[in-house]
Amino acid sequence: SDKLIAIRESADTSEYKLQILNTEQTTQSVLLEIPIQQIDKITLTQYEQNIKIKEYAFVSKKFRQRIYYDRNIVFSFNLIPNKINTITLKYNNNDIHNYFKPDILIWKKDAKITRTEALELTRGTLYGILILYSFICLLLTLFLKAKNYYYYLFYLVSGIFYLFVKNNLGYELLWPDHPVLDIFLKKIMLSIYLITSILFLRGFIKKRIELPELQNVLRYFIYFSVLLIVVSLLAGLLSTPAQKTFIIVQNIFAVVCMMTVIITFIFV
Repeated sequence: SDKLIAIRESADTSEYKLQILNTEQTTQSVLLEIPIQQIDKITLTQYEQNIKIKEYAFVSKKFRQRIYYDRNIVFSFNLIPNKINTITLKYNNNDIHNYFKPDILIWKKDAKITRTEALELTRGTLYGILILYSFICLLLTLFLKAKNYYYYLFYLVSGIFYLFVKNNLGYELLWPDHPVLDIFLKKIMLSIYLITSILFLRGFIKKRIELPELQNVLRYFIYFSVLLIVVSLLAGLLSTPAQKTFIIVQNIFAVVCMMTVIITFIFV
C-alpha cells in the first residue's frame, strides 16, 4: 500500500497509480494480488507513455474470471524491460472495505504458479491421508459398534469438512461466486466441528467420571447448538442480509463452544 501514489481522491471515487521498474533486459510477467474481501468492484489499467495497453474491470460477482484458484483476486501484467511501468487502480469508495489503500501483493508469475502447484500437492496429500484414515475409522466403528466410536467418527468427518471449507476448497470448487456464503458456511462448519468434539469428550466423561449434572448440561448445550445451527442455516441461506447477522451470532457461538470444549477436556 505504501507504493501507491494518489492521483485523484474525492468523496465518491479514488484513483491511485503503482509504478514498477523492470530492471531486467526482458519482459517480466507479474501478478497483482488483492484480498478478495477488500474489493467489490475495481478497474486496473496499464499505461505506456500515456497509451493504454491493458485494462481489467473486475466485479466481485464474477469470480470465475480469476486466473488461479485462490481466495484473492489476481491480475496479470507484462512489464516492459528497462522502464517504469505504470498501473492505475480506480474504484468507488463504497466498493472498498479497507480503511486505507487496497493491500496489493506483487508476484512474479512463475513464482505464483510454483506456489499454487505446491499448495495443490500439499492439499492432495493431506486430504488423501484424511480420507484413508476416515475409511479405516468407519470400518472399526461398524465392526465394534461402540457408541463412542460413532461420536469419534462424527468428530473426524466434521473436522475434515471444516478443513475443506476453511482451506477455501469449497469456495474454489463449489461456490466461487458467493463469498458471503463461504464465510457463513465456515462459521457453521466450525460450530459443528466444536459440537462434535464436545459430544466425543462427553463420552469419555461418561465412562470415567460420575457427574450426571455435567452430563445433562452438556446434553442440553448440544441440543441448543444443533437447533441454533439449523436456524442459522435456514435463515442465512434464504436471506443474504441475514447471513451477516448470523455470521456474528456464529462467531459468538464458536467462542462459547471453544470454552466448553476446554472445560470438558479438563474434566476428561
